[in-house]
Amino acid sequence: MKNLYERVAGELEQGRPAVVATIARRLGSAPRGQGTRCAVLRDGALAGTIGGGLLEARVRERASAVLRTGRAEVLGLRLNAKELADDGMICGGSVDVVLARWEPAHADLARVAADALAGRSPAVLVTRWGPGGEPVRLGLWTGSAWVGREPDDPAVREAAAQVLAGGDPRFRHGDGGGLLAELLDRELAPLVVLGAGHVGRALARVAATADFEVTVVDDRPEFADPKALPWASRVLCRPLAGAIEAVSPGPDAFVVVCTRGHLGDAVCAEEALRSPVRYVGVIGSRRKRAATLKRLREAGVPEERLAALRLPVGLDLGAETPGEIAVAVVAEMIRLRRSPAEVSSGSSGALQRGT
Repeated sequence: MKNLYERVAGELEQGRPAVVATIARRLGSAPRGQGTRCAVLRDGALAGTIGGGLLEARVRERASAVLRTGRAEVLGLRLNAKELADDGMICGGSVDVVLARWEPAHADLARVAADALAGRSPAVLVTRWGPGGEPVRLGLWTGSAWVGREPDDPAVREAAAQVLAGGDPRFRHGDGGGLLAELLDRELAPLVVLGAGHVGRALARVAATADFEVTVVDDRPEFADPKALPWASRVLCRPLAGAIEAVSPGPDAFVVVCTRGHLGDAVCAEEALRSPVRYVGVIGSRRKRAATLKRLREAGVPEERLAALRLPVGLDLGAETPGEIAVAVVAEMIRLRRSPAEVSSGSSGALQRGT
């Protein structure tokens, strides 16, 4: 699955400019949040989404003018009740969207931006424009160097450093022009699925459509077949014991254990909990949970790491089929990803496998 800037880079390398539209500010309940972006390509095609409906229609309409003139625009949309009713939308609120034209000369910068969204190395994209929207100046701070145009204003360089260090985006605009400094970081949440049986395959498919970057591991060549798992970014055929060390997932990763047996599940769960991942889901029953926790404690897994364990895994939707189970699991991961404070540790009871 290509991320937005991979698509943009491909266009630029073919000599075709593109417009990147970024939500720089949101008030109220607009469909998507600050930092959401899409691109309008020269042929009018859309890459990514900032919420669809009226919002996206207005952005596409203005993007054609930005493509033609090269001038940046800040599109302020105040979604009132009549417009929402006419469009069939239920989300209101207000957004400011920055539209900037990327030129073929920015292809290298787009590739670095694509790497940042792929999680290889975060960076800060600085978009600046003068009075009347021009000229658009693009620069990207990687933490050690500038790609593209380095700002000559020390305050802008300092703002980029602060955003990279974990601060909020910087956005301002007025008659004298404007600035948007935004963090580019991993766009897809990493997910490791241990086991490529019916549930594992269904989980890979559903998770990929929900913006997870999926790695699937299985020790059976007929199951660990990339052709059977086109939704996965990576498929590994190797012993499940030691798979976590081989994949080396980071602290933002999710792991779901659905091997073909309880023993394999227990070994994989212990290894996952000894890694820094944020979430370890295991297929099974509540009775299996008690036995697994006992085993993990006896093995010396710290109590604070047991808080990452979800067994049974997934939201309690009454799921039975592999597809339903996959939806329940992905729903739980989305809830943790979007509202981590709302997800308590422990079981949620979606899956049962034996007793």
